[in-house]
Parts: sequence; C-alpha cells; structure tokens
Amino acid sequence: FLCEPMDIWSDEEEYQTLQKVNNLCLEQKRLYIVYALLDCSINRVAELFRVDRKTIESRINEIKDKIYVD
Repeated sequence: FLCEPMDIWSDEEEYQTLQKVNNLCLEQKRLYIVYALLDCSINRVAELFRVDRKTIESRINEIKDKIYVD
C-alpha cells in the first residue's frame, strides 16, 4: 500500500506521509512498521530486538523527525 498511486479518494496529507515512510532506508522502514504493529510501544520493540529502550527510542525519534518535519 506504500507504493500505490494517489487517486481522487486519497487524502493528500496522508499520501505525502506514506511517501516519506516509503523513502526511508529499509532498516528504518522495518523498525517503524514493527513499532506501529506493536502499538507504538518502545518497550515492546526493545524487548523484541533485545536492545536497550533508549536505543529504540532514539532511532524512532530520528525516523519521526524525517517523516514529520515539514
């Protein structure tokens, strides 16, 4: 769904945000998708990958900065 073209029923802002996610490197895209699937829980993602919570938090914040900066 990230690669689908925009049509007349698409929300332009949502489409632009999805394009920013699609333009992330593969590692960042995967991490952000896992984060979203785990209800945006940094603790659960950190536990899944067996890393420190602060590591995941800093990576997620980097990704959010890339996506939501206008």
